[in-house]
Amino acid sequence: MNDRGTLQEQLQGTLGALYTVERELGGGGMSRVFVARDNALDRLVVIKVLHPELSASVSVDRFRREILLAAALQHPHIVGILSAGETDGVPYFIMPYVEGESLRGRLARGRMGIVEVVGVLRDVARALAYAHERGVVHRDVKPDNVMLSAGSACVLDFGVAKALASARDKSREHTGTLTLFGTSLGTPGYMSPEQAAADPATDQRADIYSLGITAYEMLTGAPPFRRATPQATLAAQLTETPAPIQSHRADVPSALVSLVHRCLAKEPDDRPQTAGAILSALEDPAVISGAFATPGPITIPMRRRWWTEPATIGVAVIGLMTIAIGAIVLARGPSTSAPPAPAAPAALPVAAAPAAPSIAVLPLVNLGRDSADQYFADGMSEEITSKLAKVRGLRVASRTAAISVRGKAASVAEIGKLLNVATLLEGTMQRDKNRLRITARLVSVADGFTLWSDVYERDPKDIFSVQDEISQAIVVALGAELHTEAPVTPNTVKRAVAPAAYNEYLLGRFFFAKRGDAALRSAIEHFKAAVKIDSSYALAYAGIADAYSVLPLYGPTKGDEVWPLAMSAADRAITLDSTLAEGYAARGNLLDAAWRWSDAERDLRRAIELRPSYAQAHQWLGENLMVNGRLGESVTELKRATDLDPTSPIALGIYALALGVAGDSTSAFEQGKKAVDLDPSLYATRFMLGTVKLYSAKYGEAIRDLEGAAALSKGLDAVRGMLGYAYAKAGDRARATAIVAELEKAKTPDAFAIARVYVGLGDNAKALHWFERAASQHNGYFQSESLQSPIFEPLRGDPQFGKIVHSVGLKV
Repeated sequence: MNDRGTLQEQLQGTLGALYTVERELGGGGMSRVFVARDNALDRLVVIKVLHPELSASVSVDRFRREILLAAALQHPHIVGILSAGETDGVPYFIMPYVEGESLRGRLARGRMGIVEVVGVLRDVARALAYAHERGVVHRDVKPDNVMLSAGSACVLDFGVAKALASARDKSREHTGTLTLFGTSLGTPGYMSPEQAAADPATDQRADIYSLGITAYEMLTGAPPFRRATPQATLAAQLTETPAPIQSHRADVPSALVSLVHRCLAKEPDDRPQTAGAILSALEDPAVISGAFATPGPITIPMRRRWWTEPATIGVAVIGLMTIAIGAIVLARGPSTSAPPAPAAPAALPVAAAPAAPSIAVLPLVNLGRDSADQYFADGMSEEITSKLAKVRGLRVASRTAAISVRGKAASVAEIGKLLNVATLLEGTMQRDKNRLRITARLVSVADGFTLWSDVYERDPKDIFSVQDEISQAIVVALGAELHTEAPVTPNTVKRAVAPAAYNEYLLGRFFFAKRGDAALRSAIEHFKAAVKIDSSYALAYAGIADAYSVLPLYGPTKGDEVWPLAMSAADRAITLDSTLAEGYAARGNLLDAAWRWSDAERDLRRAIELRPSYAQAHQWLGENLMVNGRLGESVTELKRATDLDPTSPIALGIYALALGVAGDSTSAFEQGKKAVDLDPSLYATRFMLGTVKLYSAKYGEAIRDLEGAAALSKGLDAVRGMLGYAYAKAGDRARATAIVAELEKAKTPDAFAIARVYVGLGDNAKALHWFERAASQHNGYFQSESLQSPIFEPLRGDPQFGKIVHSVGLKV
């Protein structure tokens, strides 16, 4: 039975045709784990077979009866048990296969962010609350028994420890094979003091202690009690106070620190008494982003139980030798290895100190049971951002910048520096069928203190009034700095929108933010659904225009197929609401694509006039000015865009291009490097950094960047064209010639890319031929790359080149 192949074969023989055992997944603390296919339902399951040292001392029948009691637990955050049996006298049980990774696997990459920790705690607490209400105590809550899947957490092995304990008691009564008094099943590093002491009165509060240990490890990277031996670890659980969380990291809100340390109280009466109480505490937004705990000792009540009395501690510690025998069995595997040292937080780009007043609206945290409601929470954040952006004198970070810090920055100070703002709005949202609950608070970046907070309980149809109330409250809170008594003007168009249409609009924005061909098509469908419900919904029409305008960048769609649809939607948005910045910006971007440069500039400036903090409009205007040769103005606009949205890699990359064309190579390299560092997976930023290096004749460095861009873009013709130019300028004519030959063979050749290679090769006649063809094809690169760059210097005096530039509507 010790041979892996033998056990798998034996298990397959027992299961027969019902299941096909495919592979062994590995060994857990108490079992060997196999993946099998349920042939009747064509799904994967996990089969756990107890280790021989456990199965030898348990009653198989008793274990099966006990494990099937736990199978009655049916909850979204509990991985249930499907069935149980025995093979050759060894018990096994079957459970669903869960795609994802264990919390232990996640912790191997380092400690976790506050929002991530609270999300896991909330899901596990929900599972515990459900089980405890039905009389089932887990007894072995630890990272190994928590799975992370599809953005939520679920708990494994409910009732297994209880089933083992009951079965072993039974076997001892009848066979005498287990003679060690006080043996306790569990994992030493996560076991409550009463479990460690084998207190017969142990109840559900032991799970709360174990959850506290798990939370401590998520926050700090290591459990509070990690000793050289299981006996020493168990002794620490009985007698030692954990080091304060803030001695490991200083960015944990005091409300969360307090909750975790209360869970770690030695005396069960001093802990939260139910998992439901933990859930209630986690609803407070202060546990996510409240004031930080100041370094110093945490006082945990130490009321004496029998195991903490001086006269009995010695007896309890001696008993740990026997307790450890049972504990070690369950602690085998990954949980016995030392957790990794806490990972150092990733370096964050730091912007200049903000000039007050300024604010970033962080994405509201969805506390609802339905994780799909996150789109609604994000949409709420976006709408509040839009309202605040209309307040004169208040600088508002863009929505994309605020979203980008999710999971990257842990503290208020870090977020404030990253977004270059003086205040943060943060909060939570819960939405049920007939109830909407929003908590919000305004926090000062300088000291972490709350400037204002409130809780809103509303009917979901009152969503727009809640947005107005929150926005107006913020203006009042910042009134002294804003020097204005004017309230935020309610958006009467949005106020009249049907809740169903608004819901579709938010779903559209959710998918639009994901990008990609499939996501953008989903966004368009949701925006269209919104205007079908409400044909006067201006924002939804602007959404249609935005989605159609970028769709050709992410799939096979041709620009001329969708630009008329996009333009029609943008015009409709402006007709419905002439104060909508999003409508003018969308139309301006489309007019740029149509080479109607002056009309585009007019609309983009109108968008900025309506919403001065609209980073996207500043970026698009900067691009318009760059290709039109107005480099000083372009640099100013693009710097403004990156100040408003310092976490946008695309905006930084375009800013680098403008600086490079303007001759400021040092600043261009700096901004281009920042763009790549923000998202190394984007081909566009590497392409722009390589292009900037070409402007300064750094051909070797440029080739490295462009080769990386070509790999990331999977050989995009435009990138290969620039790489071919770089090879030619570096003297590698063979590679350059090979690239241009391949480009010319394409079914629809990228004429601009081909022309660029011929410029590098010094064949001006062929370069001009292909540039003329690019102009006739309305190539999109005339919209994004300045013809005043050094790349085009060899053509600048040629009359044919002048005619081509004039046909595009630009100036040499």
